Amino acid sequence: MSSEVGFSLTILAGPDKGKKFDFDRVEITIGRTMENDVVLTDPGISRQHLSIRDKGGAYILKDLGSSNGTRLNGKPVKQEVLSSGDIIELGGARVRFEGAATRQRVPTARKKISRRSPGPPARRSASRQQAARARGRGRGAPGPAKKPAPAAGAGRGGQVVIRSPGMKAGGVAAAGGREAGAGAGRRPAAASGQGKLQQLITRGRLWFNGLERRKRILLLVVAGLVMLLLVALAFKGGKKIVRQVVDHSGETFEVGARDGDGELSSFGIGPVSIRCRESVNFGFTYGNGRATMKFYVAGIDNKDELSVMLNGVQIGKIPPPLSVGQWSGLLKWKLPRKHLLENEQNKLTFVNNINMANQETTEEWAVKVLTVVETALPEPDRKVAEENFKLAKKRYEGKSIAPENLYFALQHYKKVRDYLELIPAQERPGIYQEAVEMIDTIEKELQERYKLLMFTAEKDLKYGRIDRARQLYKAVMNSIPDQEDPRHQKARRHLEALE
Repeated sequence: MSSEVGFSLTILAGPDKGKKFDFDRVEITIGRTMENDVVLTDPGISRQHLSIRDKGGAYILKDLGSSNGTRLNGKPVKQEVLSSGDIIELGGARVRFEGAATRQRVPTARKKISRRSPGPPARRSASRQQAARARGRGRGAPGPAKKPAPAAGAGRGGQVVIRSPGMKAGGVAAAGGREAGAGAGRRPAAASGQGKLQQLITRGRLWFNGLERRKRILLLVVAGLVMLLLVALAFKGGKKIVRQVVDHSGETFEVGARDGDGELSSFGIGPVSIRCRESVNFGFTYGNGRATMKFYVAGIDNKDELSVMLNGVQIGKIPPPLSVGQWSGLLKWKLPRKHLLENEQNKLTFVNNINMANQETTEEWAVKVLTVVETALPEPDRKVAEENFKLAKKRYEGKSIAPENLYFALQHYKKVRDYLELIPAQERPGIYQEAVEMIDTIEKELQERYKLLMFTAEKDLKYGRIDRARQLYKAVMNSIPDQEDPRHQKARRHLEALE
C-alpha cells in the first residue's frame, strides 16, 4: 500500500529562523534541550515543549505540559491533528508544518498466510510432461521434494508484519509484541549490514589503489586539511559550550560584548551565550554627562526577581516584560549621576535575587546589555529651567484633555533637571527636586496607561472587536509620540498587522 510519508518543519521566526528539518519517523519532540529532535534556542520554550506523532497516517501535535503553551494557527491547543501548511507557535518561535496532504491509513494488523504448501501448477500438455520425464531420467532418479521456502518477510507461523512508517526493522509490531527474526535461511539484519559495509570498504580500497600515485597523495593532503579544519571548529564550539556550562557569576564583561559569531552576548541561565547563575557585571567608562543604559531581558516573571546595581548601589528592579517567554523590546534606563564615578571605570551589576537567595534553584533569566550612551549636559541656565517648569505644570494639568500632554510634561520636567544638573547640590533651586520627583511620577503613569491600553486591545482582538483594537493602538501611539520609543513601535507593529 503506497502513501506519502515524512514531513518537514521550517522555522519562520525566532532565534533559529531559516532552519528546516525533514523527518520520516513515528514521533519527534521539540524543545530547548539537546535530547529533543528539534532544539530551539528561545527562552520561552520549555525543555521538552511538544511532540508530533504519526498515528495511523495522521500527524498529531501534542503540548507536553509546557510553561507558555502552544498555539496552532493562532489558537491555543493541547492536542490537535496537523494539516500541511499549519503554523505552530511556541515561545517566540513560529514553525510551519509541511506534510502529505492526503495519506492512506497504514494498517497495523498482520496478514495471515496459509501454512499449506503451494498447490500443484496447472496441468501441462502430454508432450511437455513426457519431455520433462525424459529429462528427469537423464539426470537420474528424482530426489525428495524440497520444502517450499517461506514467503519473503514472513515471521514465525507464516505471518507478514506490516510496519508503520519510520519503525525500525526488528522492532515491536503495533498489534502483537516483538517480532521474531526472518524465516529460515534469512541472514540477520546486523550480519547483512556488516557485509554491506565490508563490501563498501573493499570497493573504496580498490578504487583508491587504482589511482595514480600523485592523485593519491593529493587526496590524502586534502583529507588531512579537512580533518584539521573539523578539529579547529570542534575546539571553537567546545569553548562556546564550556562558557555555557561553567558558571561566570561575579565576572565583569564589557558593555556590548559579542560572541564569536558577532551576535550580542547574552548572560544568565537557559539558552544563553555565557552562564551566570546569580549575577553578571558590566564595566564602562563615564565622563560627566547624562548616561543611558540600553538593554534587553528575558525569562523575568517576578517583579522582585532581577535587581540592577550601579557601583554597588541598587538603582531599581526590572519589571517583567509583557511576554515572559520572549526577549523584551529595547529597554532604556537613565543612570543616576549621584552614583556614577566621573572620568572613571563604573560597574553595572544584574542580580537574580531568586538564585542568589537559594543555592538549590536555577531560575531561568537572561540579559543583554547593548550600550551605555552618554549625552553631554547643557550649561546651567536657571531662566530656561523656570520656563520649562511652567510649561511642564501646564501640560500635566491638561493630561485629561489630550493624551499626549502627559508625555510632553515629562519632557519639560527633564529639561528643568538637565539645566540645573551641573549646579552644586546646595545651590540648586527648589524646582530641581520637584522636577526629579515629577519625572518619576509621570513615567509610572505613562507605563500604567500603556499596559492598560495594550491589554485591552489584546482582549478586544480575542473577541473579534478589530475596530476597537485599532483605536486603542492609536491611543498608545498618541500617548507616547516618540517614534523611537519601543512602546510606540510595538503599538505601531500591532496596528500595521491589522491593516
